Amino acid sequence: MPNSLERKASALNGLIVLGACALGAFEATRLLGISIAIFMGAGLIFSGWANFCGWYRILSPRGSSQSSRTSFWIGGREAHLTGLSDHYDTQISEATKLANESTSDVEKNQHLDQVHRLRTEHQMKREESEHAVY
Repeated sequence: MPNSLERKASALNGLIVLGACALGAFEATRLLGISIAIFMGAGLIFSGWANFCGWYRILSPRGSSQSSRTSFWIGGREAHLTGLSDHYDTQISEATKLANESTSDVEKNQHLDQVHRLRTEHQMKREESEHAVY
């Protein structure tokens, strides 16, 4: 099974709640343990209500596209996938246009290689986004 961001976020949430319960078991740290558990519960409720996952933002790889930085808020997966496709479609279209306008074979091949890299990158980001937590 792939090591998705959703699994990482779930594991971290579970570890924090388990740690909070362990802290709550001792009289000296009971208030701290209960406070952490309440904070985590409120965070999970907020995540479900606002369609925002803070762990995704912390754990996700840093990309250069604007769509990957702004897709964490309401709109979720479909809005992110649409923005991602729009971003790559624009870049692929521009690189294809430059390849068609190229006068030398070397320059044309460079642009076509860029188109291939962009398509591969788009596919990888799309697959990652389909498994991500929003």
